[in-house]
Amino acid sequence: MLSDTVTGNPACVSQTWAQCENNLRNVDVEIPLGKFVALTGVSGSGKSTLLLNTLYPALMRALYNSKIESGAHDVITGMENIDKVVDILFEGSPLEKEPIPEEEGMDIPDRYVLGGRVDFIRRGHNTFTIYPLRPIPIEGITKTISIWVAGRNFNHELKIMIQDFFGRDYELFVGKLNFQGWKKLTVAIPPQPLDGNSGIVQRNYHYNNNMGIAITGFKVLCDPMESFGNYYIYLDDLRAVTDLFAENDRDPDDMVDSW
Repeated sequence: MLSDTVTGNPACVSQTWAQCENNLRNVDVEIPLGKFVALTGVSGSGKSTLLLNTLYPALMRALYNSKIESGAHDVITGMENIDKVVDILFEGSPLEKEPIPEEEGMDIPDRYVLGGRVDFIRRGHNTFTIYPLRPIPIEGITKTISIWVAGRNFNHELKIMIQDFFGRDYELFVGKLNFQGWKKLTVAIPPQPLDGNSGIVQRNYHYNNNMGIAITGFKVLCDPMESFGNYYIYLDDLRAVTDLFAENDRDPDDMVDSW
């Protein structure tokens, strides 16, 4: 969501691409401020590239000195009319969430949760996906992944989307969302087969520079009997339990094969 509350004047943000960034070629885009704007298009048409890979990082760099790289483009004008970028973050937290011991005394802010809302156009076998800006890598061999979810007692299902060592995509069932309030959901990552090539591969010693898995998003599979009206979901405290034996047991004078 873009805000121009400082100026209070009608304004727009314009982007121009002459170079290629995914499917966007020689495109001019003008987005009005102070209005509810929906970005629609077929899969692969460039919606995420425009908003998440280009406009959002550019605004974060301009307003907050973020180091997020923006997608290739010529120029973005009108950013002087924007005073802040509002993510879909809400103050709150599960009361039973345990603090991370390693973060004690580090004064790291932890006041917000991620929220999402879906408005159903028609009843059916619908799904929606929550993506991070970039895949979230996990160091070591992941045993379990957990996340706190605020349910609304719907029969929807939550899946986690991961990418293994070889870049192959998988979806794992996390749990049903048929509960009310906060609940911690945990999924176990299947052990790696002995052949080191099939299944979800997290480590292969022939490729030492690319160990572990990455989280690429969450998918909600909606029950067709309850896919009408609107649906709210809140996520917090994504954690992974990992085995770092190979990383921590290395001889202090050993060389690291990751260059």
